Amino acid sequence: MSIGYTLKRLTEMDYGAMLKAVKIAHQKSGKNRIGLFYDMVRCGFAYGCGYTDYNCFAFYQLTPQQKATYITRKGQNEIVAHFNNKEYYPYFINKELFNETFHAFMQRSYLNLQKASPDDFATFLAGRANFIAKPIDGMCGQGVEKIKVTKTTDAASLYDQLKSKNLCLVEETIQQHAAISAIYPHSVNTVRIMTIVDGDHADIIFACLRMGSGQSVVDNMVAGGMCALIDIPTGIISKPAANLKTEVFYEHPDTKHVFVGTPIPHFDLVKKTVQKAAMLVPQIRYVGWDVAITPDGVELIEGNEFPCHQLMQSPFHLENGIGMLPTVKKYW
Repeated sequence: MSIGYTLKRLTEMDYGAMLKAVKIAHQKSGKNRIGLFYDMVRCGFAYGCGYTDYNCFAFYQLTPQQKATYITRKGQNEIVAHFNNKEYYPYFINKELFNETFHAFMQRSYLNLQKASPDDFATFLAGRANFIAKPIDGMCGQGVEKIKVTKTTDAASLYDQLKSKNLCLVEETIQQHAAISAIYPHSVNTVRIMTIVDGDHADIIFACLRMGSGQSVVDNMVAGGMCALIDIPTGIISKPAANLKTEVFYEHPDTKHVFVGTPIPHFDLVKKTVQKAAMLVPQIRYVGWDVAITPDGVELIEGNEFPCHQLMQSPFHLENGIGMLPTVKKYW
């Protein structure tokens, strides 16, 4: 680890948050707080592991050999820098450009309020009961709102309101497959599937189903969602769901749907879709795709050029405490 990176981390460290992380690690492991604090520091120097990663990956129960196999935040920075050409980031960061680039894998209509007039927006609203509004360059589901449309909705007023909140990309809502809605009905629950472009093809290295909870309209982990591991060859959920707090759920807390054994409809099509999409901008080799399952097929939602490294390394989803770094390094 470079001296510059180490000094930067030390000066930017939120030591109050770190002490809270130590308390959480103590509650989960029963280990001495002082020992946990020093282990956190050691892991920061040895593996580039911050206190959030430390608890998310349950480092307090891993051996040094196991810890070395995890993609930490520092490792993720290095992986993204190695695989992804930053000149092509806008294809994934700008949601309108993403929609234009990958339109072949989408059915939903959308409108950019930065370019559209109030009349265009009124036409978009016609006949709709609701729609999704999001920032053009948002991430992690932050700022996303599901807006209801009623007979009294004033299009011009709503247009101004959305623009003032920077919710300038409006999209048709997606009707998800009944089997996916049965798991959790209040968000579009997406398959997160990781690809790495290797020459003239893209390999799939990870897949999970992301779900909202507690009435949330988004399925993102940072917004309180959870994910359940999907077996890539079969498309069947193979592990219980987990969230970023390392809480494990054998059934969804809201619907009581049992996770393990649930098949994901159209999963073969999901795999084919992301493998084709990955080759449209091969300069971004390492991508986390979000795909919705619809009654008739699949709908590509977005691609992440800097995907969540924590999402794909829940300690309850990994075998023998081995992280994803060895898998990714095969493509280095």
